[in-house]
Amino acid sequence: MLRRAGLSLGQFLWRRKSSAEFSCSIGKAKMSRSVQAQRLQGLDKNVWVEFVKLAATYPTVNLGQGFPDFPPPDFVKEAFVKAVSGENAMLHQYTRVFGHPALVTILARFFGKLLGQDIDPLTNVMVTVGAYEALFCCFQALVDGGDEVIIIEPFFDCYEPMVKMAGGTPVFIPLRPVSGPQIPLSRQEAVAQGFQRELERYGKPESYFVQLPQELQQKRDWLVQSLLAVGMKPIIPEGTYFLIADLSEFKAEVPDLPDCEEPYDSRFVKWMIKNKGLAAIPVSAFYSTAQKRNFDHFIRFCFVKEEATLKAAEDILQQWKLKKTGP
Repeated sequence: MLRRAGLSLGQFLWRRKSSAEFSCSIGKAKMSRSVQAQRLQGLDKNVWVEFVKLAATYPTVNLGQGFPDFPPPDFVKEAFVKAVSGENAMLHQYTRVFGHPALVTILARFFGKLLGQDIDPLTNVMVTVGAYEALFCCFQALVDGGDEVIIIEPFFDCYEPMVKMAGGTPVFIPLRPVSGPQIPLSRQEAVAQGFQRELERYGKPESYFVQLPQELQQKRDWLVQSLLAVGMKPIIPEGTYFLIADLSEFKAEVPDLPDCEEPYDSRFVKWMIKNKGLAAIPVSAFYSTAQKRNFDHFIRFCFVKEEATLKAAEDILQQWKLKKTGP
C-alpha cells in the first residue's frame, strides 16, 4: 500500500491529479510560444510565395521568376543520360563533400582560363546545392554575432534573413537608379562533361557560352521594344537576363494610394496579373523597409524565356497599347 507521511491515499492521488493538470497547462503554455527564433521575427513574408501563387491562380504569361522555360542544350542532356546510364555504379553514390573531383577539376581549368588565374580545384572550388547554399555557408562562416553586414540595395531577398540567422545586423546602402544538401554525383558528372566540352570550344562560335549571350541580347531587345510601346521606361541591362522598367507614367491608370502600406509596384503587379495576364516582380521586394517607398515605381521582368513566351507577352502589351491609345 502506497502512503506518505501525513497524507491519506485519497489526498495523495488528488494532489497527483492536480499536479498533472498543472503540468499539462504549463506544457500547453510553453508549446503555444512560437518556435521561430526571435532573430527571425518580421521575416515571414516572401515575395516569391505571394506572387508565384498569384501567377498560378490567373491565366498569366510569367516574366516574373528568373528561370528559363526552355530545356538545357542537347550536349548537357546527353552528358546526363551518359552519366546515369553507364556501368560505373559509384556515380550513384555519395561523392566528395566539397564537389565531385571531375567537376571541381574542370571548373578550375575553365574559370582559370576565363580569369587568367591558377585555381586549385581542391582548395579554391566548392560545389553547393545552388546559390542559396553557397550564400548560407558564406554568411555562417564569416559573420559573428553583432557584426554589421553591408547589403547593397537592391538585393536578393535571402540576404537579410541569412545575415540575421548568422547573428549579424544588416546595414543597407541603396543604389540610385541612373537613366539609360550535396548535389547528386544525380548531376555533377554530367556538369563536368558539359564544361569539358565548353573548354574545348572556348571562344569559338560553336561555344554555348558564345551563343547564349547573343540569343539573350536579341530577347532583351525584343522585350525592351514591347515595353516601350506600352509606355513603360525600361532600364537596359548589360549583364543579366532581368530587365527593370519604370512605371511612373502609369499612375493615372493605376492610381497611387499614399496612405496604403503596400508599395505601389506590388499593387501594380497584382493588378497587371489579374487584369492583363502578365506577371512580373515588384522591385521594392529587393529593398529594406526604409527604402521601399523610394523604389516602388519599378518592376522586374525576366527574358530568359522561349520565343513563344516572349511573343505571348508582346501580344498582351500590344493589346494594352491599343486600349490606351485607341484604334
